[in-house]
Amino acid sequence: MKKINKFAYNTYDIFWIRVLDPLLRKSKFFRSAAIRYSYMKRKNRVPPVPEEILKNKEGFTDFDIPRSWFTEEKKLGISGIARLKNSADFLEPVAEAFLPYLDEIILVAEQANDGTNEICERLAEKYPEKIRYYFYPHQIIFRDYDGDEPPTSDSIHSFSYFTNWAFSKSTYKYVMRLDDDILPIPETWEKLREHVLTKQPNTYMLYYGINLLREGNRVGIMRNLPRCGTWGDNGIYPVSEHSYFSQIPGGTERFHLPLLYEAFEFWYIHLKNLKKWYGTIDYSNAPGGTYYKDFVEKSDMDEFCRYVPYPSSKIYALLLDHKILWTR
Repeated sequence: MKKINKFAYNTYDIFWIRVLDPLLRKSKFFRSAAIRYSYMKRKNRVPPVPEEILKNKEGFTDFDIPRSWFTEEKKLGISGIARLKNSADFLEPVAEAFLPYLDEIILVAEQANDGTNEICERLAEKYPEKIRYYFYPHQIIFRDYDGDEPPTSDSIHSFSYFTNWAFSKSTYKYVMRLDDDILPIPETWEKLREHVLTKQPNTYMLYYGINLLREGNRVGIMRNLPRCGTWGDNGIYPVSEHSYFSQIPGGTERFHLPLLYEAFEFWYIHLKNLKKWYGTIDYSNAPGGTYYKDFVEKSDMDEFCRYVPYPSSKIYALLLDHKILWTR
């Protein structure tokens, strides 16, 4: 077995993998305490969505975000919202894999050069009862932006405005971010869907995944960063006027969510490292892109059994069922 490359770890990874995660897995007390502590830090700190971030300063009124979307009564169900650009690698099999667990899938894409827009149109035509596609004609500046005037929350070019607009196209009570490179584990997603529809919790139901890595013709776990979503990236939550996104200088977004976290465990396989350029095609020459490529290339591969309660044959079967090909 190869030695762990210390370059790949940061302080949070070490703390999560070696300290917090084992505690949360073994003890309901520690899990409950950690979740409630995170909730108390956020409680009463999130005001309603500001009016100024619902209208873009560029004056494109067709792309204003209706406040009513945040407050109106919605049908019980789960919407998955995918924000896309050059996402052709796995978009189609991922969208189809989530169809049994979501009541609708909203595809919102910028102008792409890899066929993403055509894939979105094809999916919407193939599954009109569940998939809707919206084209976003404005360029998004969302990573490693070093210009003189970074985009603000009320700019149609900001990633947060793009996200709020995309989410406002959904029609169900619960929403989630649907990435183009996550593959659901069927039995766990069946349980999660049942939990949402029967309990109707007023919580942020966050779930984690595993990062895959390829070595030759074999696929395994990315040993230097085996888990993903540990920052709360992926989760399901009820729509409200207190749950929205704003822009952080530098290109990324801040998620405002004053809800108690409800943590689930292994729910998806992360395919990012199997994509071309390890999923950094839209920012491959930026500092973040070059850092991540270096990060992945310095990583080692580990066996599935060390991190998930499934044999490698089951993971391979899931990849083959959805015609997942690992390319770069």
